[in-house]
Amino acid sequence: MAQPPHSSPPTTDTSTQSQAESAPPPSHDAPAPLDLTSPQLTLRAVLTGMFLGAILSTCNVYAGLKIGWGFNMSITAALLSYGFWMMLHHATARRVRPWGILENNINQTACSSGAAVSSAGLVAPIPALAMITHEPTLDWHWLALWCMSVMLVGITVGIAVRRQMLLVDKLPFAFGIASAETLREMYAKGSEALVRVGTLAAAAVLAGGIKFYEHAGTITAAKFQALLKMGELQLGGFKASHLGFGLQPTALFYSVGALIGFRACLSLLIGSVVAYGFLAPPLISNGSIRLAASYPFPIVPAGLEPATDFKSEPEGYLKYNPGRRALVHAGVMTSAELEELRALHPDPFFREAIDRLYIASHFAEEQRNALVAAHSYTTTRRSMRTAPLPRWPKDFVIGGPDGGRITFDKTGGKLVAHGPVPAEQRDRILANLDEYITVHSRTSPLGWMEDTWGWLVEGRDYIGRAAAAEKFRSAFEQLASLSPRDFVPPQPVPADLTTHFEFLEAEHALRVHGSPTKETWEAAKAWLGDDAPDWQATLTALRGGTEIRAAQPSYNDMVVWLLWPGVTLMVVSALVSFSFSWRSVLAAMTGFGHRAPEGPRVETGEVARNWFVVMLVVALGLSVWLQYSFFGIMLWVGTLGVLLTFVLALVAARVSGETSVTPVGAMGKVTQLLFGALVPGNPAPNLMAANVTGGAASQCADLLHDLKCGMLLGASPKWQVFAQTAGAFAGAVAGSAIYLVLVPNPSEMLMTPEWPAPAVATWKAVAELFMIGFAALPPGVVPAILIAAAAGVVLPIAEKLVPKKYHLAVPSAASLGLALVVPADYGTTMFIGGLMGLIVSKCFKSWSARFLTVICAGIVAGETLTAVSLGVRDILLGTA
Repeated sequence: MAQPPHSSPPTTDTSTQSQAESAPPPSHDAPAPLDLTSPQLTLRAVLTGMFLGAILSTCNVYAGLKIGWGFNMSITAALLSYGFWMMLHHATARRVRPWGILENNINQTACSSGAAVSSAGLVAPIPALAMITHEPTLDWHWLALWCMSVMLVGITVGIAVRRQMLLVDKLPFAFGIASAETLREMYAKGSEALVRVGTLAAAAVLAGGIKFYEHAGTITAAKFQALLKMGELQLGGFKASHLGFGLQPTALFYSVGALIGFRACLSLLIGSVVAYGFLAPPLISNGSIRLAASYPFPIVPAGLEPATDFKSEPEGYLKYNPGRRALVHAGVMTSAELEELRALHPDPFFREAIDRLYIASHFAEEQRNALVAAHSYTTTRRSMRTAPLPRWPKDFVIGGPDGGRITFDKTGGKLVAHGPVPAEQRDRILANLDEYITVHSRTSPLGWMEDTWGWLVEGRDYIGRAAAAEKFRSAFEQLASLSPRDFVPPQPVPADLTTHFEFLEAEHALRVHGSPTKETWEAAKAWLGDDAPDWQATLTALRGGTEIRAAQPSYNDMVVWLLWPGVTLMVVSALVSFSFSWRSVLAAMTGFGHRAPEGPRVETGEVARNWFVVMLVVALGLSVWLQYSFFGIMLWVGTLGVLLTFVLALVAARVSGETSVTPVGAMGKVTQLLFGALVPGNPAPNLMAANVTGGAASQCADLLHDLKCGMLLGASPKWQVFAQTAGAFAGAVAGSAIYLVLVPNPSEMLMTPEWPAPAVATWKAVAELFMIGFAALPPGVVPAILIAAAAGVVLPIAEKLVPKKYHLAVPSAASLGLALVVPADYGTTMFIGGLMGLIVSKCFKSWSARFLTVICAGIVAGETLTAVSLGVRDILLGTA
């Protein structure tokens, strides 16, 4: 994490450094003489940076999909590498050479490059395109190549502008100064560095432990919220908990709040309260925000095609969720719509589901009760029989109606048959199973890793894919051997239950009329017998179906409407703030190419011109070719996009050098707006050309901050460029793999409470607006967009004009916009973290200057690495 630069340089410890390393410069931002004698581009320095960059890239991918932000990992890398190599130096009686400050600079350069891979598209345009097209993400190796090409463009621009921005214009690049100051302090006070490393590690272990217990279900947001009694407050007729208010139990959001500052956190809280407390309830009541009601529906009847027969978004929809095996309806269903949907198919199970959705869609209690009283309804469930099954074979899929008849009860460890298994169905499933066993009986590196991990975790209880498939075969054949008579109740329906219960012999299903009393349910349990748990499971499913649960507000429902004013506020405010840097933009356009003052030629350590030309040709050609090959982007569009990227990355680097804020989003939006006009209706050039621009701008600025750090330490620029490229490769490989592990299905997983992905929402919304037009907007949102646009202009101007000491009175437009795109409990939790950080920094200034940022960095790293590790474990064990 970048820290503020110290007011004066510390002294250095000359016992472990060369004379060039130990001589501090006269000023904290004055260049040091080029040091070509001390070790810097060593193998261990590059490999350490690549390793840390690969590991910490997972943190930024995880955090980017959670909250839309990434973190500069330079200081974290410097601390971790210092702690490891210096302890190894002392543990080996000084046989291992000390970890030099210039080696550490190479390490932090490679690490910061690799950790920044999230901005190469993994948390914004790439998943946005997958969500719009509903096509799978690129395979891992191609995705890594794409990210590497984006980063290579940025590195090339950074090489081209280094001399102008660092030597001629002498731009500050404050993060580079902060990194250099931290490195000097570490080597001046080695014991202090080790204390910080220990503090960072302790914070990481604590955060990782909390995340582990949350993953295991010991700590959940619901339990945490219940403990705090936050679910009882009513806002606009809805429970605050249903609107999303509460606190997150994990430590990530508290630490992020402390890192981003109290003003941003206060703005997040205000935005959350306005969006979910004041806007959402009336919008739900008037139908502008449509609540989704769902009902279990395991088997789609033959002849019904949900993709073509059901109403689709954005008008309000009926759709089938195959993962949850449920029908989902958005909005309040009218009586005319009820009859229209019932007429789609005569299947009684389907018509029952539509009836239930009709009642559940009326979220107002008095309306729902009136409908229940006025309409007699039935609930039907097929007879269930089960067989023990400890684990479903990983990646084994039973598609179509077959999948609805055979399900897996993960909690109970049972394979479930819903009604008798026809012979043709049995043969299809067994044929698929034989093919699955044949494929997964082959030895592969992935299978070896999976088995090794399984044995380490579960010991003798572990079974691999092929063994799990054989157990599935045994359980399935047991169920398939049952005759239709096995799905008939042990005795006819007793006379005292015939008012409510009947058995449908043709469908092998139980039906209940209305909602029986508790006593009637107890009588039904006695009728079916306590020694028949399968029948009790059928009865439990039947009883659950009679309890009509009204549609309740959820994040998924509300964000469909709220993201539009939120995205507008973020985009407009970013562009307005960027416009304040017009002098920087002008200087970037007119100053590039100016020569430095003439003088004696000395060794500068810069990249040779011929190497730069090679990188330029490779970066340009590779980027254009990949855009054409992967996304079908026309060659002239790809070429124009890369040329525009060179200009905009130059502008972004200039702004970052002066303000320490890299306008990645603003640069991407400029490209989106341009290609939305040039190639309307096509999301690929809109998103992926902008992906190159935003990712290259981020990597270019990151390189220049690192080069600034190296210049202050006397490092060789060309060796830092090599480290930056190596780190980019490591980050692209690791970050792409982790992205595919975390969100293998972006269309279903993103823009949910688990993965809000605010950056994805922003890029997707802009692309859809150019692709679909104003039909993409939900009802009643246009006035909110106009108000948000006005606020996006006014707030940055006010922030510019108001004295800095009064900035707290001016809300942050970016944070307000973000609050409308993430769940409400993100805002409340980060506000608590920001408030705690403010109190600690005011009461314990010296301690917080030394440790607050380090602790927060450790918490971020600990939780994200634990979450990623648990995700990988679940994938390997087939429990994801």
